[in-house]
Amino acid sequence: MLFCAVLLLIGLFVSPSASWAGTVPLKINFQGKLLDNSSLPRNGTISMEFRIFDAPAGGNLLWGPETQTPSVNNGVFFAQLGAVSPLSADIFAGPNAYLSVTVDPDVFPGGEMSPRQQFLMGPYSFTASQLVSAGDIRLNAGTAYSTFTSAGNLLLPYGLQVATITLSGGLTASSATLTAAGAAQYSLQTSSGINVMAGTLNVAEGVMAARFSGDGSQLTNITVGAGAVDTSKLATDSVTSVKIMNTAV
Repeated sequence: MLFCAVLLLIGLFVSPSASWAGTVPLKINFQGKLLDNSSLPRNGTISMEFRIFDAPAGGNLLWGPETQTPSVNNGVFFAQLGAVSPLSADIFAGPNAYLSVTVDPDVFPGGEMSPRQQFLMGPYSFTASQLVSAGDIRLNAGTAYSTFTSAGNLLLPYGLQVATITLSGGLTASSATLTAAGAAQYSLQTSSGINVMAGTLNVAEGVMAARFSGDGSQLTNITVGAGAVDTSKLATDSVTSVKIMNTAV
């Protein structure tokens, strides 16, 4: 016996938890109305198979089959796609995805309902779609667009790994670790210098620079290696009694 169905995709479950990456269940609410050949609503517990393809007919299988036996009341049934066979984000990485439904006693593929139901975006998904675009990724943090923190900040609990990064404004961090890709490379390179407004710049191994600027009045506990300074390395009149603190030498 063949059945007709009116299908409605409700949407994705979204968890309000801040640590959403590990808690959002990858499931899709699915509701439909099941009618028989006489357009009368079905009732009872009925077995159904769900599949996702990348085309309205034929095509490649992206997910499934998943078998569920939802309770049908006056034709209306509810299922959670992914409750049995886990969904993954890769299923929807392509341009198209179509839901295929087969209702017992029909058998796939001959008994597959037609047409397949295409997955479409919800209105606010247009903002999220740019995250997989080939162009620049735009993160709009603010009252209207913030999906990050209550202050509109982008939270990266597991760090940020990039080949290069360009910042037009400032970068604020409670701590940062910069690791060079190789022994012959530098962990941090700047074109205009580093300004430490407060606190201490702690260099564990040493500082190599073409020059230092400033009067050095706040430098303390500096040890100069033997033979590191001789007359050949001092410009004329660069060291005078006026420039040396009393009892410093």
